[in-house]
Amino acid sequence: MSVGYKKILDGENHFLDIEAYFGWSPGDNESERISEGSLGNNILLYDYNGSGNLAQFNIDYQKEISSKHSFDLGLQSSFQDIDQFLQNTSINNTTFPDFALDYNFSRNIIAGYFNYNGTFNKWNLSAGLRTEYVKRELTLNTENYDYDYTQLYPNVFVSNTINDVNSIFFSYNRRLVRPQHWQLTTIPKYFSPTSYAVRNPELQPSYINAFEVSHNYQKKGFNLSTSVYYKNMNDRISHIQRPSNANSDIYIFTLENIESDNSYGLEVSSRWKVNNWYTVTNTVDVNNATIRTIIDTQIIERDFTSYYLRSYNRFKWKKHNFQLNFRYKGNAVFPQGKRNPYGKVDFGYSKRIFKGNGNIAIQVYDIFNTYNPEYEIRTDNAYRLGVFEPESRRLRISLSYNFKSNKTKNIKRKQRKSIERRDVNGVQF
Repeated sequence: MSVGYKKILDGENHFLDIEAYFGWSPGDNESERISEGSLGNNILLYDYNGSGNLAQFNIDYQKEISSKHSFDLGLQSSFQDIDQFLQNTSINNTTFPDFALDYNFSRNIIAGYFNYNGTFNKWNLSAGLRTEYVKRELTLNTENYDYDYTQLYPNVFVSNTINDVNSIFFSYNRRLVRPQHWQLTTIPKYFSPTSYAVRNPELQPSYINAFEVSHNYQKKGFNLSTSVYYKNMNDRISHIQRPSNANSDIYIFTLENIESDNSYGLEVSSRWKVNNWYTVTNTVDVNNATIRTIIDTQIIERDFTSYYLRSYNRFKWKKHNFQLNFRYKGNAVFPQGKRNPYGKVDFGYSKRIFKGNGNIAIQVYDIFNTYNPEYEIRTDNAYRLGVFEPESRRLRISLSYNFKSNKTKNIKRKQRKSIERRDVNGVQF
């Protein structure tokens, strides 16, 4: 549920925008049974139940100083709490004992930001700074793993309009990848009679510094963008395999902040409005990355080239909108193995209703259920081949209605940029 208030002060570009979001899940339950096929003559039962809530608050102020200069500033906060009870029950299994975990997680974020936008002849400048304080509290049974930090996230964007159809851009920004709450639990996830995973409650965020230079060509419904970029990622969360201290024949998979990742690449993206009812956007991204890490005093450095393809196709017929999206991601390498390529297809439909005041949308994710990338992990003494199978095929139906009066119907909410990124090259378990 979200509520908002926007006050136009003395023009469309001078306003105060306040918004609050509340979400809660009073009771989530999940059960899983793993039996003879993967664990010999053993049965393992997983039972997870719990609840969670999330509250977010935003206050934004924007002021246009002149036709060429403006600024905006604001405060943002987020409060997340998750309480879960997780239990593994073992039947006929002496290797993997029963395990129960009381999991209490909270993450509070308080941030402030300032952005400046200016135009100088054919040059445009946008620069800003975000300051963020984060307090994370985690209790696993009786053990506490608290962590707090303050970080700065600058961003700079410069563009130049060469002529009516050509422009160039330069940008720098600092972003982060936060560990997901489920990556901080210590309850074992059993794979086979000789392997299981234990996540890491001491994971810290990874930080990304990104530089980009791009050229844009636009003419008569056609847009072509070409970008060259460099990214540096520190403290990347890596997937590590080690033998168990209790039994060297059993291998444990875990997560650690041990990797640095330097990559550079080329991205070419085009958007073509073929006619009044069909628009297609295609993107090709090719990059080369070098990862470096130290695992138990052993220095590992790997180099690889990967690619990413996506195609967004939008169709319009009268008041109906259809969208068919295709994505394909090439291989990725991590310190002890690799993830194989995978792809998926999504479908969407939307239509304005109630005289334009409402909207109904239907989305089907991963139509053909192909988002199941294979991965392999290899060390001097062990090899594992697995498949990541998330619940990616989903149906989402949403209905919205705009209660604004005719006088305020065209007022738009402020678009807020996220500093968070997802690390999609890793293997999740």
